[in-house]
Amino acid sequence: MDLTNLHGWGAPKESSEIYLEWCEKYLNDDELFKTFKSNPDYHNTFDVEPEHGRIYKNIVETEYEFDSVEYLKLLKRFQENDHFGNPKLYDYDGHMFAAITLRYMKDSFFIKSKIGDEPISRVLEVGSGYGGLCKTLDVIVDFDEYYFVDLEPAVKIQQKYLKKFDCLKDKKLTFIPTNKLKKVDSIDLFISNYSLSECSFDTQMIYFEKYIVNSKYLHIIYNNHITYNTHLDFEKFIDKLSPLFDIEIFSDFHNKLIFAKRK
Repeated sequence: MDLTNLHGWGAPKESSEIYLEWCEKYLNDDELFKTFKSNPDYHNTFDVEPEHGRIYKNIVETEYEFDSVEYLKLLKRFQENDHFGNPKLYDYDGHMFAAITLRYMKDSFFIKSKIGDEPISRVLEVGSGYGGLCKTLDVIVDFDEYYFVDLEPAVKIQQKYLKKFDCLKDKKLTFIPTNKLKKVDSIDLFISNYSLSECSFDTQMIYFEKYIVNSKYLHIIYNNHITYNTHLDFEKFIDKLSPLFDIEIFSDFHNKLIFAKRK
């Protein structure tokens, strides 16, 4: 397999190779793809612990206000993310979910709470896993376009997965492999949960120049468990953001969550 498109990614070589090999298998085998979420060699790259799912659900239910009937309707729509791929489901207060879907739900509610009724047309996400956040965010944020920037086999998986959902058929979904990066202008919401911080600082600055400087809002979870010098890179990253954005920094388990708005 050609791994030249791994430039800048700090994941261990062995695990990243296994992940991309499974991507290739799923792209070429539709039957195998039907169970891709139950394969730990693939899914552990972005999975979360089951008990964290309960924490995420509790955060949503204690920090955000909504009508109980409407909330039950939203839960059913969030559960659609688990209808394909045969994920491991857990019982959360009578509702069956994959833990990662509850993380996506928590992120979606957080983003909605920060942007309010501000219109969001164009979203760009760096490092999108299998595309689950796009599917989940669509439940409560009415975007028009969604751009995916990721390793080439990964964006092909995202494209294949998101075709399963009729609710996204009217959205413009654009997939940009990291070995063929192109600039995107007028981004309303830039998202990178973990992936950006798992890149070298030089690679982060490539994304900064191509996407972040063209964005109105940023939602970035900065992973503390990587091979680079996280503390120094985080401080340098914040220093780059500060002249352009009003920045809030939150805790997300052992990681840092950055939400920023263009000044």
